Amino acid sequence: MEKKKIVACILAVCTAAFCAYGLFHFGNIKKTKTDVKEQIQQPQKTEQEQQLSSEKKQEVTEKKYDIQTKTKVLQNSVQKDVNIEKRTNLYNNVSSSSLPLSVIAELSDVPEFVRGNVEKLSNLSNIYMAKKYGDKLFIITDNSANIRHNIEFIEISLINGHQVKTTLGYNDTIKDSNNDIWEYDKVSKKPIRHTKYNSDGDVDFVEIWNYDEKEPIKYEMKDGQGHPISIRKETLDDSANLRVEHLVYDKNGNTKINVSATYDGADIKRFTYYNADKPNESGAVYGEYSDGIKTKETVYTSDLKVKNSYTTEYKDGNKSSITIWDSQNKEIQKLVPKEANSL
Repeated sequence: MEKKKIVACILAVCTAAFCAYGLFHFGNIKKTKTDVKEQIQQPQKTEQEQQLSSEKKQEVTEKKYDIQTKTKVLQNSVQKDVNIEKRTNLYNNVSSSSLPLSVIAELSDVPEFVRGNVEKLSNLSNIYMAKKYGDKLFIITDNSANIRHNIEFIEISLINGHQVKTTLGYNDTIKDSNNDIWEYDKVSKKPIRHTKYNSDGDVDFVEIWNYDEKEPIKYEMKDGQGHPISIRKETLDDSANLRVEHLVYDKNGNTKINVSATYDGADIKRFTYYNADKPNESGAVYGEYSDGIKTKETVYTSDLKVKNSYTTEYKDGNKSSITIWDSQNKEIQKLVPKEANSL
């Protein structure tokens, strides 16, 4: 009996051990199968993702390369279009040879009929400045017929060539009105004083001319209270540099318009124009000369920043080219004569 109990215990222990081993082994087999399955599935998923990622990366790279290529081509095209020689009239004829380099550059980019109108003006007057605004060409020139400021502003339509002229300052020439009293120099017969009265008999304004070389104020206009309306001054410095200045004031005494030019002999070293009501028209032109021949011209904006500069080369005393530079001193364009063998 005791022997049977021992055998039964042994069998029970063996059975338990076998079951435990079976559960452990089955679990390991299941786990191994799961791991193997995961190991098989995971590389396949990663490979697909890598393939998609590679294709997407390649697509992005191709697009980036395509954009860079197109940008480079466009930049090269723009650069090629900008840095080219442009054939135009360099105005070497005697009557127009004094045209500023910047004006010649402006004229190279306007319709032929407008260019013709400006050429006619240059034969009669000195042109100091020219700027394009929208569909108009704005020009500042002199007008010797005006006895006050002899400065004229001209707007020429780039569409039909229509011109609008405005004389700087007062320009009434009526001399036989009962409200006007004129006084003249007995020798030169030039006006020295003009008094204008209003309908009530009060002084409206007074104009005074002075022809004495030592007197800087050559012309002055004052209102009835004696406040300046406009002044023309000529100042001689070191018996060589002449500065001519035209000033127009508003009703509060502030400068409304200032047109001035500084000469070294016959050469204009500096021309400035300021208009408080039209600041976009304002600017300055500085000229550099060598033995009386202009070699460089710099154009400034209304806030005295360099807009463009222009240099010129000569052949047999005539302009053979004009090079246009931007504010960073990079070449923009070169103007050459219309005819290959003509200046």
